[in-house]
Amino acid sequence: MTDIPITARRDQIVAHLGAAWAAEAIGEQEMERRMSAAFAAREPADLERLVADLPMPHALAPMPDTAHPVAPRGPQLAPLRRVLFSSVEERVRSVVPARVELGSRFGSIAMNFTEAVFANAVTEIVVDVVFGNVELTFPAGVAIECDVNGIFANVEMNEPTRRAAPSGQVVRISGRALFGNVEIDVAGAMREA
Repeated sequence: MTDIPITARRDQIVAHLGAAWAAEAIGEQEMERRMSAAFAAREPADLERLVADLPMPHALAPMPDTAHPVAPRGPQLAPLRRVLFSSVEERVRSVVPARVELGSRFGSIAMNFTEAVFANAVTEIVVDVVFGNVELTFPAGVAIECDVNGIFANVEMNEPTRRAAPSGQVVRISGRALFGNVEIDVAGAMREA
């Protein structure tokens, strides 16, 4: 790898660290420590040491779980989405698990659940936003409960009413937003002017 200029290799190492964090191969603090070291590195060998113990980026992609097949109702949404300096926009047309975790660092996650199947009476969505954005859209008829804590953040919920859902289904959204934005919409709701 010594024939690659150090700035180009640094970019590859930072992307590798971000992929490792997203795949939960390393924790957030460890990722931050290694990224700081990557930006301080002056020699290619210093960069290589930062990822020597990590799987290659292509090995970090989630593999299908053959030991626990998906319920016959259809494919299931992966319970974890993380973005780092990137964005994900998704229209969910699958079964939503009982718990979903969304993490955004300097990135954006936009998920539209209007065509999703909520198989559980209560679905938990935990958001962790730092200098990022999470936008969630739900179908009418699902009750939304929001308990997201914000520090220098915007947490906005646009819901037509706060009464019990006719379907009995509840989505509980919790977590934190630090210098970030969390927007929750229910289809058919009118935004306040």
